[in-house]
Amino acid sequence: MSATEKRWDVKRDALRFPDLSFGAIKRMTLCGAIKEDDLVWHSGMSGWRKAIEQEELKPIFNSKSNQNEK
Repeated sequence: MSATEKRWDVKRDALRFPDLSFGAIKRMTLCGAIKEDDLVWHSGMSGWRKAIEQEELKPIFNSKSNQNEK
């Protein structure tokens, strides 16, 4: 299963974004709604992990860093 097929849940404290696609996470990250330290989970994971620690999501945060440098 590729990152584009997975559905992710994202949470930060009491804030939660359920059932997001890779594209939705990317858009929400670019506008600042999701941050690299937010916790993510998808079916098959043993527990919540930081978004930046997920190989499939790292490109999102790397591209955001590159855009901030421009």
